Amino acid sequence: MIDSFDAKAIHHKLERLCRKGKIGARRAELLKPWPSMNDDMSIIYEELLFEIRKIGHAPSFLKSVDWKDDDNFSFQMPDWWNEACRRFRELYKQPEADVRFEKAMALYGERMLLHCEGRSTLISDEIERLLAECLDKEQVNIGTA
Repeated sequence: MIDSFDAKAIHHKLERLCRKGKIGARRAELLKPWPSMNDDMSIIYEELLFEIRKIGHAPSFLKSVDWKDDDNFSFQMPDWWNEACRRFRELYKQPEADVRFEKAMALYGERMLLHCEGRSTLISDEIERLLAECLDKEQVNIGTA
């Protein structure tokens, strides 16, 4: 059973853990289940899948990196990441949008790591499910046009 979701309290806790340098505890907090977790994860997978279909291959982790000198650089996140963030902000008020997005991205990262280590198929299973849904929708749309 998932406890109530107090986005403000979670947001403050995440900030406090970051300030104290407790990265492991912060990550553990991010990975705790939350209400509508599956819906939030679907947003991440849908945007990733849309990007893959748009460009024809898996997107890079970063869209671009600009090295200013040895210690300074800037970077741009890929389009799918920005679109997922935008969708969270359309669905939820602040700070809930940011907390849900950060939790979903942390869980996505965790699942990706487990997948790369060969310990889980959650990522590939979810993407395959979404691909099948997209193909079904396209077949229905083509058949009724």
